[in-house]
Amino acid sequence: MRPGSLSRQTRSWGKSYLRISWTHRGKGGTGYVSNERHKDVKRRTENYRKFREFYIALVDLSVELAKLTDKETAS
Repeated sequence: MRPGSLSRQTRSWGKSYLRISWTHRGKGGTGYVSNERHKDVKRRTENYRKFREFYIALVDLSVELAKLTDKETAS
């Protein structure tokens, strides 16, 4: 897994390259991705995206459960 998104960038003279941009622990970064590593990096970023969606859903359910079991009031 790795955070980030891949994009294809094009230089002014027409040559294109792959770039990954990410944010982790409040700090961002970018890097180049070789064509040979494109599929692997894409798979890792997709796995991270799926993990985050699952994590967010899990936390949402956990908060709802806490409200029900602790009889919290909505604020």
